[in-house]
Order: sequence, then structure tokens, then C-alpha cells
Amino acid sequence: MTACGSYPGQLAAIRSKGDDNDFTPIVATDPANPYGVLLPGCGVTREPGNVIVMRAGRVVLGLAGRVLVMPERLPDDTFAAALAALMRVRPKIAIDTIDGVAALESDYVGPLAALRFHSDGRALVYDGLPGPMPARAAASSRIEHGAK
Repeated sequence: MTACGSYPGQLAAIRSKGDDNDFTPIVATDPANPYGVLLPGCGVTREPGNVIVMRAGRVVLGLAGRVLVMPERLPDDTFAAALAALMRVRPKIAIDTIDGVAALESDYVGPLAALRFHSDGRALVYDGLPGPMPARAAASSRIEHGAK
């Protein structure tokens, strides 16, 4: 095993996996995860429940407990695709903050609402059940559809 805990060749395989449109979720405790806090800007530690999402060998999204982090800002469609990949390994998610901003106040509320996240009053939640649309997403939807 290498110093980062992965077997020789696994890191190269992960980095070369797929193309620029392929998102790969990796549970943070997986030995194939070469990152954790070692990746600058990611901040996702090797703890149960934490997940990273990779694209073209780079981390694009991480979930640390109830905190969503991104090494760099993502366009809405890329964010939604990365989060959909994360949801394959975490079918129930509660997000309190996104890159240090309260989830309910984040610019990503719209894409999260489109993925059926709902508000519990404090956080954005995906649990497969219907719930109230986040107020910010509902207001945005009304504006787009011409309602007041």
C-alpha cells in the first residue's frame, strides 16, 4: 500500500477513469480514496458517511457530515450531475451549508430543489419523501413563470 492508503495503481486508475462527463462517487473511508484532508480545498476527512465525487480524476464535490464543499465553483448543470452521483451512495442527505453559506441561502437552491431536495426549516433535505420547496427556489420559480 502507498502512504495514502491505496494500492499501487489505484490512484492512476481513479484519475484516468471516465471522461469529463463521468462522475464517480467514492465513500471517504474507501481505501481507494487517496484524498481526505490531503486535497487542498476539499476538507473531507476519512470518516463514515463522508463522500467525495470525482470527475476526470479530480474531486469536484464533497460531503462532510452535513456540509457540502467544492474545490471550485461549479455551473448549475455540473453541480446537479455531481450531486446526483453522490446521491447514488447516500440516498438520504441533509445539507446545512454549501461552501460556508447556509444551504437555504445558497445559489444552488434551485438545482437542489430540481433534484427534489426540500426544506426542513434549517437545511435542505433529500429523503425520497415530498416536502416543502425551499422558499428561495419557490420564489425563483414564480418569477420564471411570470407569477408574483
